[in-house]
Amino acid sequence: MRSQVYGGVTDEDPRTDAAVATTRRKVVMYGDTIVTTYFSSTSGGHTESVENSLGGTPKPYLVGVPDPFDNVSPLHRWPSPPSFTAGQLGSRLRLPAAVTEVEVLKRGVSPRVVTVRFRTADGGATELSGNSVKARLGLLDTWFWVRRSDRPAPPEPAYNRGAGNTPATPVTPRPTTPVAQPRPGLKVGDFLVVASRQPSLRDAKTVLRLVRRARPGALVIPRPRGAAKVFLVVTARTAARGVATRERDRLRALGYASTLARAVAGDPAVVLRTPAVSGTPVAVRYRVVAADVRLAGRARSVAVRLRATGRRATVSRRWTKARGTRYVVVTLRGATPARARAERAALRRLGLSPRLEAVRS
Repeated sequence: MRSQVYGGVTDEDPRTDAAVATTRRKVVMYGDTIVTTYFSSTSGGHTESVENSLGGTPKPYLVGVPDPFDNVSPLHRWPSPPSFTAGQLGSRLRLPAAVTEVEVLKRGVSPRVVTVRFRTADGGATELSGNSVKARLGLLDTWFWVRRSDRPAPPEPAYNRGAGNTPATPVTPRPTTPVAQPRPGLKVGDFLVVASRQPSLRDAKTVLRLVRRARPGALVIPRPRGAAKVFLVVTARTAARGVATRERDRLRALGYASTLARAVAGDPAVVLRTPAVSGTPVAVRYRVVAADVRLAGRARSVAVRLRATGRRATVSRRWTKARGTRYVVVTLRGATPARARAERAALRRLGLSPRLEAVRS
């Protein structure tokens, strides 16, 4: 049955009503045992045996089988395969150094990865499960191959549906920065899911740290805006508008004022991780910085001016290695996005150059 979602009374159909009625008080049995059955929205064309996916002992009624009807799913083929440098792989996989070689040791009855070995620049080797790699890299599935972006794509290795243990050809990841041009399968006009737009790279990186708690594959992408730039915190890139819209709505449920944008030449691939790490919404709040100056006297002068308008302006000192000692004047803390934007607009009318800093409430 392809029907997967119950849309309410208005979506009921006589055929599904009949199916429910005829299976009332019936359960799935294997011998004398009531079996546990599982559901997934997308199989990629072949399901996987339980011991290679959820773990545990093999079950004769939970074995991988072909699924010829899966091609109706928008994620039957990954819309935006992810791309990493050797250093990024080492960091995100929590390895001691950059990755120099990847070798798939075992695949399941489908081509899903069961075990993979990573060799690193320090000479070490680490074996990880396919599920660990999926979680740490934010992949859609364990059904993946690895190739260098500066070499032709190798053919997908054959796999034995019975034995489920065929190693793939080792592939060395590219140890440099990602290429600027879109990789095969990506094109200009793809949909980007933008969790936030910020006027400075510093502010964008602040928001990025929050977004990555729910979307580890998020990136910051600069965009020209007149003579200046705006920085987009992007969580996904896909050619499917429906997939992008669902991701945008998920981010809005997590508290981000997310929007859609179009990809341009040079945009990198972005990991699409649709399930949230946690079901708890992330409440995004902002502090409004009215002034960021080098002199304490100048900061106090701005604060006095703002207090005369009825605002609660506070001055604090910050030090960073890049900018040294600075004095910031803050008028709002823990403000909602709408309240923070309104305050920023009001401060601009007073001749200041305010900015928003995202914080987690």
